[in-house]
Amino acid sequence: MSKAISYMRFSASHQEKGSTIERQQERINRWLIDHPEIEESHLSRIDKAASGYKGEHLEQGFGAILRAIETGEIQAGDYLLVEAI
Repeated sequence: MSKAISYMRFSASHQEKGSTIERQQERINRWLIDHPEIEESHLSRIDKAASGYKGEHLEQGFGAILRAIETGEIQAGDYLLVEAI
């Protein structure tokens, strides 16, 4: 069965006070409801206040996802759910 790996991130600590994680989680939840044949993975990650521009996300959750792809834990046919790239 294919798995869905979600990745949520925001860049600055002041964004944690807003609804950025809730908004991203809602979109992920809707996608999962629309695709009941896809199982949610335990490899999902959240990077809080991690700059994508500076590459901080590569040392945290997104880096863990990349390593899981490299080791084959995340396989062809799995889905990576992100709000925007």
